[in-house]
Amino acid sequence: MISYDGMFLGTERELTLLMFAFLTGMVLGSVFDLFRALRLSIRHPGWAVAAEDIAFCLIFGLTFFSFGVELTEGQPRLFVLAGMAAGFLVYLWSIGKIICGLLSKAADICKKPVKALVKLLKKAVAVLCGLPFLRRGKKKFQKELETLEDDSI
Repeated sequence: MISYDGMFLGTERELTLLMFAFLTGMVLGSVFDLFRALRLSIRHPGWAVAAEDIAFCLIFGLTFFSFGVELTEGQPRLFVLAGMAAGFLVYLWSIGKIICGLLSKAADICKKPVKALVKLLKKAVAVLCGLPFLRRGKKKFQKELETLEDDSI
């Protein structure tokens, strides 16, 4: 284990931390790809996109904070943030394009069976709601409500 005094970490420790920060940025890039693929396959309103962006910023910030607490003795270091950002950008510009495309295709493939299942469930609910015993129950319930209203007047 490398020890250090005060603010000075030492070149070896800083390079190790920079490498870890770069790898952490790449992992964060893959998390961002999940959001990106979701946006590409499912249409989002503006508020949902904003909520996803805020969620990702919170994830990034908490990761940076945790990194600082665990590995730099609670002292935020600019080179750690730069390393995380560099790893994130390298991931997005390289393998991220491929991964996002694959995730988007997988979401498109999953979207069709889910739509079919929802359509089937809607039909089942419509059939169940149209059954005579359910209609009688609805009429009976409405009559009870009317008698309760008449009694309260």
